[in-house]
Amino acid sequence: MLAWTAACYVTTRIAVRRELRLIPLLGVIVGVGLEAKYTIAFLGAALVVAFAVFDREVLRGSRPWIAAGIALLLIAPNLAWQARHGWPSVHFASSQNAKTAEDTPPPVYVAQQVLFLAGSIVLAVAGVAWLWRRRLRALAAIPVLLTLVFLAERGRAYYALPADSIAVAAGAVHATLERLESKGLLASRLGSGTPVRAGRPRRYYRLQPAGIRALNDARAAVDTLWDGLKWPLIKARAMV
Repeated sequence: MLAWTAACYVTTRIAVRRELRLIPLLGVIVGVGLEAKYTIAFLGAALVVAFAVFDREVLRGSRPWIAAGIALLLIAPNLAWQARHGWPSVHFASSQNAKTAEDTPPPVYVAQQVLFLAGSIVLAVAGVAWLWRRRLRALAAIPVLLTLVFLAERGRAYYALPADSIAVAAGAVHATLERLESKGLLASRLGSGTPVRAGRPRRYYRLQPAGIRALNDARAAVDTLWDGLKWPLIKARAMV
């Protein structure tokens, strides 16, 4: 889980801020993640496919090859041990996949995805739509690709959840800000490009009078709720 989350975070910085120097770090993260569980290889493959289709600039140059080499170097001792002992993980994965496929048919997989995400599934859908509109389509494609791949492979429904964090974060922050702006509660402007964001402009938000009123109304409603609650008085007992 930690390796998946770290890989998604670094991938977001690469796609949004164009910090291509971080690509070799992805190789380190994936290589370490492979030592824990091989399913992170699906994340690596999804990254390559998403960037190859929607953002080829990221894959230009030697950095992606360096990242792949680092990952292979880190997993090489593991592979050597596997080969020396008859590939026990391959045999285990075959039997485990058969059991997983029996336990998780497509309807169950979809239902479990919805249950795991709960209310955040709305944020995930909004986040994918926002990323697509903002031309960050590689990031939009990654959680969708992994969800479909594990569905086709009859994997566990929670395998793709770490990648869903990209869409959930985009929906919770950016899509929400856009919705508040469309209601007149916020106003935004684009600033000048910054070197940190590879020349991409930063958007600044300002609370509007209607937004201030809505915020005050919300606070008043919370205060009223708390004032209406009567908590029992608990007398502290003296320590003997």
